[in-house]
Amino acid sequence: MVCDNGMLNRLRRFLNPTLNSIGKALSNIGMAPNVITLTGLSLSFVSLFLAAFNQVLLVLLLYVISLLADVLDGAVARASNKVSVKGALLDSISDRVEELNYVISLGFLGVDLIACLTFMGTSHIVSYLRALGEKNSVRMEGVGLMERGERGLLLLLCLFLIALKYTYFATLTLYIGTVLNILTIFQRVVYVLGNVGG
Repeated sequence: MVCDNGMLNRLRRFLNPTLNSIGKALSNIGMAPNVITLTGLSLSFVSLFLAAFNQVLLVLLLYVISLLADVLDGAVARASNKVSVKGALLDSISDRVEELNYVISLGFLGVDLIACLTFMGTSHIVSYLRALGEKNSVRMEGVGLMERGERGLLLLLCLFLIALKYTYFATLTLYIGTVLNILTIFQRVVYVLGNVGG
């Protein structure tokens, strides 16, 4: 299932001119895309420390900044003509580590451990299937319900719920995310098998 007309894809297309302008401005002042990527990654490690001390508002703030960094590093790379395979690999690795760190942070903040483990495990399978498909020349962007952006928004919702003292609903939200991840896994397996040769 290809979801190119999904809400987040439409939102990305709508925001692209603004993001490209911000990327150009950051590039003009000498900001390197890899620095932005590593900043987001570093903040995700700081969040672990803060979450261990139940500083949910600070974790929420760091997560929002990390999400912005995740969007802006690509915009800066395009604006500065520094798009590279190494940069893309660094960005992809950072995305996986950041997602893991913020899910662990949810665990520190009181979300059920099984919910955290099942969400993170299925999220990594979703990402692995994208890598597997693209390794076999199958374009995977927009395939499935839960891409990186959707998972990012779901984690943001969980942090908001915890900040509002609704930890039970944050756990429930993460379980719903796991179910959606499983559906995405099936969608991607079917899509990859239907589009590879041999």
